Amino acid sequence: MTINYTTNLSLAEPVTGTESGTWGDDVNKGLTDYLDIAIAGTLALTSSSFTANALTLANTTGNNSSNGITTTTAQYYVLKVSSLAANVTITAPSSSKSYIVVNNDPTYTVTIKASGQTGATIPASSKALVVYNGTDYTQVGASAGGSTTQIQYNNGGALAGSSNLTFNGTTLTMGSSTVFAGDFSNATLLSRTVFKTSTSNSSTGIYAVPNGTSTAASWQATNAADPTNASKILIATNGSIDVQLVSGINGTGTYLPLSIYNGGVGTFVFGTSGQFGIGPLASVNYGTSGQVLTSGGASAAPTWQPAPGPAASGAIYTNTTTISTNYTITSGNNGFSVGPITISSGYAVTVASGQRWVVL
Repeated sequence: MTINYTTNLSLAEPVTGTESGTWGDDVNKGLTDYLDIAIAGTLALTSSSFTANALTLANTTGNNSSNGITTTTAQYYVLKVSSLAANVTITAPSSSKSYIVVNNDPTYTVTIKASGQTGATIPASSKALVVYNGTDYTQVGASAGGSTTQIQYNNGGALAGSSNLTFNGTTLTMGSSTVFAGDFSNATLLSRTVFKTSTSNSSTGIYAVPNGTSTAASWQATNAADPTNASKILIATNGSIDVQLVSGINGTGTYLPLSIYNGGVGTFVFGTSGQFGIGPLASVNYGTSGQVLTSGGASAAPTWQPAPGPAASGAIYTNTTTISTNYTITSGNNGFSVGPITISSGYAVTVASGQRWVVL
């Protein structure tokens, strides 16, 4: 009985003129069975297949009495691994060979290598095609990792997915505790991360909308990287009641004044007790009780002034002595002032026909 075996897959090669009466078994058990597993065979492995988290595969051979295939036969094409208790390593023959490694374990990795080498590591819930490159096993390309709709990312050279980031063709969903990070503070403004419509020459509108039947939504910014106990500002909708600009807090955060800026300075300030002031915040003037906000015209900030009307328990009426704005006494109205009265240059008091302005 003379049978030779091929170098890479140890397939049977009965020598011409030998194996009289056994050629059928020689071919079936030493060649056909091995071609079957080498092309389409799957070797299922679990934690019990490994000793100290390691497994060595070796080529086996068949003859007319037995195909010799075992649970450590190296000629299988697909290695399907599941139910692991730790990261595992498979050592395969140092010969021209390729494997599809399917790691169905959700937690642990599978490394396949040649003896004395480092090999290729297949992450949890991933699969890969690996080939022997003359020295070691290396991954060729990559198949999708994770589950359906999970966006792929590079995880140590292999594709992986996460339930924290999914896309179903229309909706991009981020899970809890995920962060959208970008360069929003680059000194070169044009280099910052931005939101921009994909429609050419069109305006950009960014929306925060409620989910389902809810009627409230908001944009919020905090003064701390951990928002749990922080001061914050909200731009919010409150159902059909109102829209809000809010200085608020999370947890034990501190309520802060709400300033409105223009021209580089805080022009108006809403204090934390509801008081209204003329800014900037560093020198805010909330006025005194009874004062009224008086316009400073088109080019000056308003000021707090005494309210018109009687003073000194209602016994004295006061008026200023300089007029620095245009004023018209309209038809049907009269007026009086206690002089002397100075009308600043460029301003005028206009009295409608038939009306009177008396200066005492």
